[in-house]
Amino acid sequence: MERWEVLNSLFDHKKIALLQQFFQEPEKTWYLNELSKGARLAPATALRILRQLISLELVLVDEVARMKLYRPNLDENFQFLTAFLQQERQILADFVKQASTIEGVTQIILHGKAAKNRANIMLIGDRINPQAVKELLGEYKEKHGFTVSDLTLTKEQFDQMTAMGLYAAEKRILFTRP
Repeated sequence: MERWEVLNSLFDHKKIALLQQFFQEPEKTWYLNELSKGARLAPATALRILRQLISLELVLVDEVARMKLYRPNLDENFQFLTAFLQQERQILADFVKQASTIEGVTQIILHGKAAKNRANIMLIGDRINPQAVKELLGEYKEKHGFTVSDLTLTKEQFDQMTAMGLYAAEKRILFTRP
């Protein structure tokens, strides 16, 4: 198991969701309610996690009157965590880059949200080589511990199934062949 996989397994998704708020806008100061909403956490859960992050000196607190504002401590530890936690996105981006080279792929769509070690991908196109897809999926599972569940469809199949409401979850286009 690689070092980043070990570290990644130590974090729970709630801590990562809260940290992502700071990573997205590191210069911003946050109210507790803003952080909890953005991370989709109960305020009590967000406060518990913030206390841990404060004790680790990853987050600083500014008190203005009776209000508390939270901001990241922009030191080397914060930079390390930013790079570490953003690595999972890099794995998905690398996968998309390689999958886009498979003959017949014209579009790649993320179905739902990517998790720390898995993603649901739809490959859209004509005559996509299933063996090439299978090999790429196996490579990312073995090398990175990243599981990609795929669904290969023609553009017509995708349009019909979407019209029927079968793919109602959040979708994000990751690649489109010009």
